Amino acid sequence: MINQAQEAFNKEIPKATGQARKTIAEVEGYATEQGNRAHEDVSRFSAVLKEYQDAKEVTRRRLYLETIGEILPKTRELYIFDGDQRMIFPFLKPERGMGETK
Repeated sequence: MINQAQEAFNKEIPKATGQARKTIAEVEGYATEQGNRAHEDVSRFSAVLKEYQDAKEVTRRRLYLETIGEILPKTRELYIFDGDQRMIFPFLKPERGMGETK
């Protein structure tokens, strides 16, 4: 029985150790990747902040237009909110084309 237990130990412990090392290496790689991504994000934010401080209105408008340019192609319906009116109405269904309605 002792020999069988020793044999099972000799099979399972190296296997578990290898799996643990593999998991640790993956986690360390992930942590490094996230750290690098965070540094890139900080650099990008710092660059935008500098642009914003130099030309606030131009940078604000550029960021707005870039965001709208990313969002609008993904929308299925476009709604217009008019501050003077109390209603919301569908304005355009992009998949059907400009000016077409249901």
